[in-house]
Amino acid sequence: MHDFKRFGAIFGECLVDDFGDSQRLGGAPFNVARHLHGLGVPAIFISQVGDDINGRNILDHMRQWQMPLSGVAVSKTLPTGRVEVLPDPIEGHRFEILPHQAYDYIPFPEKLPEPVSWLYHGSLALREFGTSRQTLQTLASISKG
Repeated sequence: MHDFKRFGAIFGECLVDDFGDSQRLGGAPFNVARHLHGLGVPAIFISQVGDDINGRNILDHMRQWQMPLSGVAVSKTLPTGRVEVLPDPIEGHRFEILPHQAYDYIPFPEKLPEPVSWLYHGSLALREFGTSRQTLQTLASISKG
């Protein structure tokens, strides 16, 4: 049986799926963080958004859901993650994952409650070498789970 009172960290992408005429918040780590928070599982979501309308939308939703914001950095230079969802005659739609998004450069959070008993991470934030990979390696090294 799992001890859900232990503090965990969820690391990775939060983004907007852009259908052209509508947008949906997404990213597997963001969705996991949102649902675990709704279930009362103590955890911090570690990601980065841009200082733009999509980033503000994500942060506003996190506030509405009363999720902690301390693990989400705001980049002044990189856009909030966005995936273009394009029509496809065979599959119905296809996803174009844009390069150099804020989640590609997630810094280590300034304040991290310890100990971190477990760690969940996504994969999109690890597609480029650099900051996000270093942050995940540091999180993994201090994680007890």
